[in-house]
Amino acid sequence: MEELKSLVTDILTDRKKLVPGVIATVSLAVGIRQLLKYSRSGVVTQCDSHYDFVIGSAGCVLANRLSASGKFKVLLIEAGDEETKYPAIPVPLLASQACTEPDAMWQDLTAPQDNCQAYKDQRSYTQHGKVLGGGSSVNWMIYARGHRDDYDSWEQKGCEGWGWDNVKEYFKKMENYFMRDRDDLGHRGPLTVSLNNTYRICDLLIEASAELGVPENPCYNSGVNNVAYFMQYRILLCKGATKSHTTIRNGERCSTAKAYLRPAMSRSNLHVITNAHVTKLCT
Repeated sequence: MEELKSLVTDILTDRKKLVPGVIATVSLAVGIRQLLKYSRSGVVTQCDSHYDFVIGSAGCVLANRLSASGKFKVLLIEAGDEETKYPAIPVPLLASQACTEPDAMWQDLTAPQDNCQAYKDQRSYTQHGKVLGGGSSVNWMIYARGHRDDYDSWEQKGCEGWGWDNVKEYFKKMENYFMRDRDDLGHRGPLTVSLNNTYRICDLLIEASAELGVPENPCYNSGVNNVAYFMQYRILLCKGATKSHTTIRNGERCSTAKAYLRPAMSRSNLHVITNAHVTKLCT
């Protein structure tokens, strides 16, 4: 503790160290809070012999919903570790560190791509999480529903129920959106969506865009979208300038692990095991 006090004093008396020092101190404080908060995390070390459902970590929503009634015994398997073991993950300012954490990421490459001319062997690095919460624990927290034309085109090609008018109801079910006056957004779900309202320069950029004829679009997730064409490419647009909508709650990342899994881990019928790999399926 004395060393920590000395570090903070040193930071505050040296202005050159102030900004990076504050970032480091905040990261340390959040990391300690996370460790204390989840010191009894609910992760098991041994599995039972029988479960009604066995799912992967990307199924945090499934784990919550399937175990809610108490009727089913559910096992969630994660190849990586708990998200709380990485101090950078809950801190939005450290997203670039979280998304490059080697132990929390699958280090995979795509097959060779014609349009990856600048990459070695024309293969692109694919980012997905190997940690509780999956990609939502290591992404940049930008919340985007997607373009309504994509969903409608999938339905037209045979994916029944995947049209925009159907899927938007599921988005609303999971959202706890900061825009309380809009009925096209959800406000009672477990996933917090907040406004990235940090920097004055964002306001200036939006004002400058308006002067150039690009209007402000305060809600790019409303489904009011546009389509443009550039050469042979069809481009889907959410027209306008705006600040990002982010999955951040009270200054910390709101991953699916935080929104769905952690609240359910106290249930006796839900087991979570980490650092585990499935080797075969038994019938």
